[in-house]
Order: sequence, then C-alpha cells, then structure tokens
Amino acid sequence: MSRKVRESAPTGAKANGRPTAKEPSTRVSLEVMNPRASVARRPVVAPAPRVRDLAGKRVGIYWNGKAGANNFFDVIEELLTERFPAATIARFEGPLDAGDAAAAAMARDADTVIYGIGD
Repeated sequence: MSRKVRESAPTGAKANGRPTAKEPSTRVSLEVMNPRASVARRPVVAPAPRVRDLAGKRVGIYWNGKAGANNFFDVIEELLTERFPAATIARFEGPLDAGDAAAAAMARDADTVIYGIGD
C-alpha cells in the first residue's frame, strides 16, 4: 500500500524568510511506502505424536554440525542406551534444514528422531 503526498517547495530569493509572490516554486512528489510485508501464512501442521516407549525402537539423532552439539548428542545417546538397551541409535548429519531427501531417509531408517540446534 502506498500513498502519494504533494508539497510545494519554494525556490529563489526570499523576503523576510518567506517567498515573494513572483517566485517560481517546484513541486515535489513523495511516495510513502508501508514497510510491513504481506506474507502468506503456511498451514499449521500438528506435531507428530510422541513415541510412548523407546524399547525396541530405532532412534535417530540428527546433528547439523554445530560445534559442541555432537558432544551433547553423545551424552544423549549414552543415556538412551542405558535406559533403553533394546533401542538402536542411528546418527544422521547434515545442514540446518535437512531437506526432503534426508527427512525421507530418516523416516525410513528410524522410528523417531531427535533433532536439535542451538548454541
């Protein structure tokens, strides 16, 4: 949405700080823009249901390469292995946005995935 505003801007000599009646003026046109974008909202997708028990499940852990997160996920894997010895752990690695191909591979190779990012 935009709105046009027109103003007169006098030019030439001034008497007492005001333009004289015979001075020409130049018109200036300003266009005021609305800085808010119109963005279509994505449909809301409900989160996947929680896995009630990890015993015998294939658990995927996705790491996006952020420094230090691998150490965190190592500890998560140790804790999961202690608590759910029948579960198998698969590690996945890739960019922040895993993309459709990697998501499909994780869905094929794991029953549930732990995906975390942060500093």
